[in-house]
Amino acid sequence: MIILPQPTGPLTEEQAKLVSELTELQVAEIDDHILRACRGAWRKVAMVTALAMTENPNHVSGIPDTFYSSRILLLIQSGKLASRGNLEYVGLPEVRLAE
Repeated sequence: MIILPQPTGPLTEEQAKLVSELTELQVAEIDDHILRACRGAWRKVAMVTALAMTENPNHVSGIPDTFYSSRILLLIQSGKLASRGNLEYVGLPEVRLAE
């Protein structure tokens, strides 16, 4: 059986409300944990997301992995992370710290 990757979906209304209530400090902490989860070698976005969520002692319950994925995209756009693969699909893309 072949399992095809699924595109990253939008936030639900409840998730969007939780995300909108995050402070700038909380978002910065999420970004910091994402960067800590990245290495010089390529790592799957799903792994980086899982590590960032589980290693953050202040993780807000209900904040979805798709929000973390959106933060990873912003870190790529800001030049802090490098990427390869299609970022629209969970499980395919990889990231590492930018050189």
